Amino acid sequence: MPLIGHGECEWKGDMCVLIEPTKPNRILWASRGWKEFCGFPLHDSLAGHTLGIIQGFGTDPADVARIVEQSLLGEEFDAHITNHTASGIPFDQVIHVKPLFASSSEEALTGFLVTTTHACVASGFATPAKVRKGEVTKPKPPTGLSENSRTPLP
Repeated sequence: MPLIGHGECEWKGDMCVLIEPTKPNRILWASRGWKEFCGFPLHDSLAGHTLGIIQGFGTDPADVARIVEQSLLGEEFDAHITNHTASGIPFDQVIHVKPLFASSSEEALTGFLVTTTHACVASGFATPAKVRKGEVTKPKPPTGLSENSRTPLP
């Protein structure tokens, strides 16, 4: 479910990530634009992590499940999901998922290229650039949710 209302849209160029074709679908490579927007150091390869590193209190597990299910069909598709920067800022994202196959065989899936076509920070939150510049501090999750969780606190 998308967040209600958008704040500033901040998306500059290539935001894409290459992930492995089988569970747990670890990151193989991430573009400079993806790392910058999501707030990860450029020198960090992120290899071995899953896209769970950008999920948080606003990420709907049903959206994640739909994207995983759709990817199993082996066809290109677009999807909407709410994710979070490394500092916890939620953002709405439209992604394009493209399965990658070995040169001549559509049976040998080698990975998925996930490209962001649109990303907007949720209203009421600062853009990732403002956080990087120290203009604002890390946001707090809504009352009743833990900082890096999709589930209510006990």
